[in-house]
Amino acid sequence: MRLIQLKISNFRCYKREVVIDLDDLVVFVGKNDSGKSSLFDALDIFFEGRAAPDKDDVCVYTSEGAVRISCVFDSIPSELIIDAQHPTDLATEYLLNDNGFLEVAKVYDCNLAKPRCSGIYARAVHPTADGYADLLSLTNAKLKQRAKSLGVDVNGVNQTVNTELRQAIWKYAEDLDCREVDVELKAEAAKAIWDQLKVHLP
Repeated sequence: MRLIQLKISNFRCYKREVVIDLDDLVVFVGKNDSGKSSLFDALDIFFEGRAAPDKDDVCVYTSEGAVRISCVFDSIPSELIIDAQHPTDLATEYLLNDNGFLEVAKVYDCNLAKPRCSGIYARAVHPTADGYADLLSLTNAKLKQRAKSLGVDVNGVNQTVNTELRQAIWKYAEDLDCREVDVELKAEAAKAIWDQLKVHLP
């Protein structure tokens, strides 16, 4: 994967979200203390050179205690193996943003005595309809229960494979109401997707 964009908010001098486009060659030019080093520090935190921001890394111009660092990638993997050796891809799982890229956001809780990552999300155009929005977080048993409760016909579906169950359920919906939202990647079954994505990070 190739990093093409950095987004940060509530981090040091950056109160509101700032978006930095990146290319093969990037030059940061600015006065001293204008925030150039903060961009590199944000990347270091995202890629876990540091576990989390420090408490005093929160922007002093806000009362919020959450720092958000997002990285956007192109050249994404053509397929992922996340369960039962069954391939899938990010588009099939509704995990790409409005531009067709993978956007991963990490949120850090700096209200804690020792700040830590409190959430990892894919900012993606994802189903939001009731009963269809949380499928990535469901275990195999819960996916089977959801299919049954919605009346989804799973004949011919390999019910041991979460990917196939999710696709069957999503295809059953009349209106998935897909919108760009944060999709949790640390919750239950979704963690398997994040574990696979981490392998491909630059």
